[in-house]
Amino acid sequence: PKVSKAVGILLRSGLPPVDVVKKNIASMKGFDEDKLTKVMNNLPTPSDIKAIKSEKEQETKRGGDPEKINWAPPEKYFIMLNSIPLLKPRLNCWIFSFQFEENVKEASKDLTIISDTCKELQ
Repeated sequence: PKVSKAVGILLRSGLPPVDVVKKNIASMKGFDEDKLTKVMNNLPTPSDIKAIKSEKEQETKRGGDPEKINWAPPEKYFIMLNSIPLLKPRLNCWIFSFQFEENVKEASKDLTIISDTCKELQ
């Protein structure tokens, strides 16, 4: 099935090959926040996974081997992502780790303002 033109564009716009993406996500290394956000915004939907599973079932019914289907790059990408356990929480955690220091700085500024205001009021 043809699933996502956006994913095709993403794959052609500098994302490493599918096997490298899987290795990087599994090791939580090799991506910056921008690439992670792009991956997160292009995760397969349940209907994408259902379409891929349906195609595999159809291939089996035709007597073929579903593992030998010549998938288009977006489908290969979705199959690979679907094989990573706890993908979405993993990506959220990794993105959070990139944003953590900045968030702490922002919160620290606000806390300093509140603390200074409380001291002035006393």
